[in-house]
Amino acid sequence: MNETVHRLRTAAPALAMVLVALLGLGFQLQLPRAFPSDADYRAVAAAVRGARAPGDVVLLHPWWTERARLFLPPDLPVVAYLGHTADDLLEHPRIWVLANERLPRTPEADFRRNFLPDRTPVGTPQRFGPLTLTPYRNGRARRVGLSVVEAFDRLRISVESPAGAAAQPCHRSGTRVQCPFDASVEVAWHEVLYQPVRCLYVLPPSGGRTLSLTLPDGPAADALLLEAGITWEHAWFPDRAPVELRLESPAGVLHLRVPAGHEGFVSGETPAAAAGPWTLRLTTANPHDRQLCLRLRALGGPP
Repeated sequence: MNETVHRLRTAAPALAMVLVALLGLGFQLQLPRAFPSDADYRAVAAAVRGARAPGDVVLLHPWWTERARLFLPPDLPVVAYLGHTADDLLEHPRIWVLANERLPRTPEADFRRNFLPDRTPVGTPQRFGPLTLTPYRNGRARRVGLSVVEAFDRLRISVESPAGAAAQPCHRSGTRVQCPFDASVEVAWHEVLYQPVRCLYVLPPSGGRTLSLTLPDGPAADALLLEAGITWEHAWFPDRAPVELRLESPAGVLHLRVPAGHEGFVSGETPAAAAGPWTLRLTTANPHDRQLCLRLRALGGPP
């Protein structure tokens, strides 16, 4: 009996390795049927190209299946990043979901929980090899009347001191606005918690001073949506001071705070606003790691 137990114990590591090898072999044998061919991708691109409408976007599921980008029309937005199923995609009334459910560990629960609310299929799924293509109506979509990113050239930007001294104007230098006290503003692409965003990239002034951005001719809107987040590589430090934002508009005053160590966007929405100036003020005591990605948009109703 003891000898049998000893032999089993001796053989156990080898048996475990054989089991792992068999599982790995089975996994490898399943992969070819999960991989789309170039012909599959070209057929997907042709289907989307033939039925696309203004404002359409493609969402890849799972997010790491980025090879599809090589075949889709280059002027068609494609969304694929960790956490993308929770993106409202509010500027896109229709979302084409290109899914490969044969891949291992496809996050279906995440898709159902974050993507499906307020989204409705508007057509029968089309299959191309292991790929399925399904159009969804985006119930979260809103008309965007204006974005400060597009109105960057019309912004008046200055630095205000806490003691009530006269504001110091900033100066444009190429595509960037350079300000006193190491502050600057420009339009750029950055990541906020994996999400690539074209935003106002803002470096508030040091020393607790306030950066003021004014759009003198903001349009009337059902709401103003303000979103702000520290860019990815600077967001996680828990010992930094928060960034305070104050938006003044015909709708009133909206306060936002980006807490220390917060990863991702913080957002707030005003009531309906009449046409008039918007002024956004940003203040932080952080001497470092205060790089902010900022979006401010005038929203209308559903498109």
